[in-house]
Amino acid sequence: MKKNCNLINRLLGVFVLFIIVASIAACGGSGGKSVFTKTETDTTTTLELIHDKDTITKINVNSVTDAKSASEEEQKVAKEMAEAAYKAIDGIEVKVDFKDGKMIMDLSIDVEKVKKSSPDMISGMMGVSADKIGSFEEVKKALLEEGFTEKK
Repeated sequence: MKKNCNLINRLLGVFVLFIIVASIAACGGSGGKSVFTKTETDTTTTLELIHDKDTITKINVNSVTDAKSASEEEQKVAKEMAEAAYKAIDGIEVKVDFKDGKMIMDLSIDVEKVKKSSPDMISGMMGVSADKIGSFEEVKKALLEEGFTEKK
C-alpha cells in the first residue's frame, strides 16, 4: 500500500507542477521553443514551452518515473487518475503508459484553449484572473526556482 501511495504522490506532484506552469504560461519570448528538465529521486520531467512571439501557445510535459515496484492494480489506478484529472478540460491531452518498469506520462496543453475552457481553474490556482497570467520570463524564473535547468 505504501508503494501505491508513493506512485500516486509522484503522479500528483507532476499534476501540481503542470497546473503551476499552465497557470502562469500566457506570454512568451521571441518565438520558438524552450526546454526545461528536472530529475528528482526517480522521476525525470521535461517541459517544452512552445511560443509564437510573445505568447506561449503550447506546453508539452513528459514525465518518466520508476514504477518497477508498482503492481498492475497500482498502474491501473495511476493511469485512471491521470486520465480522469484532465478529461473534462478542453485543450489538455494526457497519455499514461507503463513500459520497462517505468511510468511515462505525456501531457499536451493548448494554453489558449485551457484559458478559454477553464479560466476558473487557472484563476483559482493563481489567485488572479486568467487575463492577467504572467510572462515567459515568469515561467522561466518559476521553473529555475523549482530546480529545472534550461536546455540550450
